[in-house]
Amino acid sequence: MKNGNAIKHTRLGLSATMLLGCLFGGAVVLGSMAQAAEGKSAGAPTVIDSEPTAVTVLPQGAWVTRQISVDLPADGAEAIEISGLPVGLDRASVQLTSAQTDLTAPIQWQPQPPEQTPAWAALEQLKTVLDHRVGKAAAALQADQIRLQIFQAQMAAPERLAGQKSPVAGAFLTDSAAKARFDRLLNTLIDDQRLAQNDWDDLVAARAELDKKFAELKSQPAMQSAVLTLSRRQAGTAPVHLTLRYLVQDAQWCPLYRADLRWAPTSGKNDEAGSTVDVAQIHWSMVAEVSQNSGEDWSGLPLTLSLQDTRRYVPAPHLHRWTIGFTPPVQAPRLEMQPQALRAMAAPANDSLMALTNDSGFQAEFHSKQPVTVRSQSASATGSITIPLMQQTVAAVPDILIAPPTQTQAVLTARFTPELSDALPPGEWQLFVEGSQVAQIHRPALLPKDTLRLSFGADPKVRVKYRAAPDQREENGLIGKSTQMQRAFSVELSSQHARAVPVTVLMQLPVAVDAEISVEPLSAATPPTTKQFEGTDGVWAWSNQLKPQQNLTIQFGYRLRWPSDKTVYGLR
Repeated sequence: MKNGNAIKHTRLGLSATMLLGCLFGGAVVLGSMAQAAEGKSAGAPTVIDSEPTAVTVLPQGAWVTRQISVDLPADGAEAIEISGLPVGLDRASVQLTSAQTDLTAPIQWQPQPPEQTPAWAALEQLKTVLDHRVGKAAAALQADQIRLQIFQAQMAAPERLAGQKSPVAGAFLTDSAAKARFDRLLNTLIDDQRLAQNDWDDLVAARAELDKKFAELKSQPAMQSAVLTLSRRQAGTAPVHLTLRYLVQDAQWCPLYRADLRWAPTSGKNDEAGSTVDVAQIHWSMVAEVSQNSGEDWSGLPLTLSLQDTRRYVPAPHLHRWTIGFTPPVQAPRLEMQPQALRAMAAPANDSLMALTNDSGFQAEFHSKQPVTVRSQSASATGSITIPLMQQTVAAVPDILIAPPTQTQAVLTARFTPELSDALPPGEWQLFVEGSQVAQIHRPALLPKDTLRLSFGADPKVRVKYRAAPDQREENGLIGKSTQMQRAFSVELSSQHARAVPVTVLMQLPVAVDAEISVEPLSAATPPTTKQFEGTDGVWAWSNQLKPQQNLTIQFGYRLRWPSDKTVYGLR
């Protein structure tokens, strides 16, 4: 009883994650201080663990910017080591700018395995702290267990009470005061053991989390560091600031467009004949799919998406000397450029392009209004992120196109002109009608003031009957015989729509490139709206408002003549 005084035990009350976070914060500070002190005392470069501060993503590749602040001696040069740089960066693209310091020696590159990073050093520091606490917790737990065992052994020892012939185990418990003291002491010892066990379990869990962080860090892509020898331009003691900019190749973004054809929420408008004609709008948008596998994470940064594609290098035109003669000229050996040289010529050395690029007009940039995070793809982070860029609602001109020579389906189309000040790159277009997707296509670049015609699938409510009469062929003339061929077609349309719909029928008239071939439309042909649909010679178009339950017939045909002794190619 007298030896049962328990040592007071303080409960930590932290989960493994919370405990690891608290310890890790202190370990990072200790690790950074120790590393800086060790580097300066040994004459090694001062390690600067910087992070990206801005990123400009190209269609292929990305420019990464880091802002660095460093203390330099008032005079003389000092070496600093910028750690955590991706191995895949283009070393020839590295740009250093500063108004306060100069680079006095070439950049030295060093591999940086995970075991040599500041993050690894911080984990090692944390491991030392955790191991010490785990040892203390183990000792405390063992002491509480032994103390409880001793107390239980003492309480189980037989004791002779007055009036009894033999000792009885626990006989003292017959005394109420003694029993109360026993219960209090036993409860205290049991609580101390339970708390010690909980602390031990939490520390063991924190140690397991630490091992997991070691494994994650070791699985990350290999990095490298750059050693810079810098000197001040003017004497002083204030920190100097410099900007590091470099190009990584394992990054890209591509546009994804969406066009949704919707009938305007009105009762429609009337045409000249008084029929109601639908009014349409195009809700179109553009998003960017951004992905990267550079090895570094871009966390909460201002992101710029550039439309400049440095892969499209076009050299300046040059005309060689043109010689003719009776002997063949001697071919000069051809100079082959190495891929590294081509990349150096194509990549910008600063904010302006140093090489002549094709006149694509892709000079615009999209800047994020809020910080964006793009993780480097790995086993734990895959895929890409989607960033909205543009969204517009513009008036659309719907039209149902029918081209019987190729197909008899009526195809719903819409023409619209996006409001653009800069060109947009080629990409995938997802097409919708009233919110339901009907197709996905790839379209070329979109230029300002361009009018697009997009197809939104077949319209089953417009029925088409196409008839082609048999060819009529004959030869005439006694001298210099000629061949004559006549073709005639008819197109019948009917509509099941509740309103009048715009319909355009397209037919082809052959265009002769030889003067001896005569092409004449038949006099019975229905007069077309235009003989050059969208500027194409020989494509006749008939545009009408097809009313509900209306039957519309279009006649078309042509007559060909050519010398009988010649063959006409291209006739179908």
